[in-house]
Amino acid sequence: MASQQQSSCGSDVSCSGSSCGPKSCSSQSDSCCQRLNEMAVDIEGVESALESLSLNPYEIEEPALAILLKLISNVIANPDEAKFRAIKKSNPALHAKVLSVHGGSEFLMRVGFRDLGETLQLPADIPLDSLEIARDILAMHIEAERQKEEVHKKSEYEEQQRALRERNKKLAAEKELLRQQIENDRKERAQRLPSVSSHATQLHFGANTKGFKDCNPAFNQQSRG
Repeated sequence: MASQQQSSCGSDVSCSGSSCGPKSCSSQSDSCCQRLNEMAVDIEGVESALESLSLNPYEIEEPALAILLKLISNVIANPDEAKFRAIKKSNPALHAKVLSVHGGSEFLMRVGFRDLGETLQLPADIPLDSLEIARDILAMHIEAERQKEEVHKKSEYEEQQRALRERNKKLAAEKELLRQQIENDRKERAQRLPSVSSHATQLHFGANTKGFKDCNPAFNQQSRG
């Protein structure tokens, strides 16, 4: 049964087995406020874990972030379902995509999961508002990483296009140089060869030709006889 305590938080603080409030406390003397502080999400720790995750290549980071978001969201959506608070380390997909990824296990520990050997367990007394804060930070990080990747891809694409334009420009210049060389070679060969007219224009047909009689004196003598 929940009890009401007047504390240094400045108002009545309701404490039960699962939650305390309000969030702001000015003194650690009140046990309920102290418990609240201990259970509150470690924002700096969560951000540190996300920073570690961002050191991975995006194709590794992106699926890890998506799974982490799903794990936290499942707990928030089903707070009374114990199965969503337990993660089996032996799960091949989870191990490959999250637990073995730099920063993956760190994030889970920062939001409150405990290492129990074969499983990671999220205690039932972790308040949902703390998980919601972790989820929101994670969601913002996912969007920021997505935008960063888009900028990177756009920059990479533009660099590829620039390199392609430079390559095409170079090929066009080389092609033009080759064309000029071929044309110069053709002109040089034409200058080295003598100017030869056709054989038909050198012969003046009819002017210097001789008939059969002129070429055969015997024929002429027989004709006279």
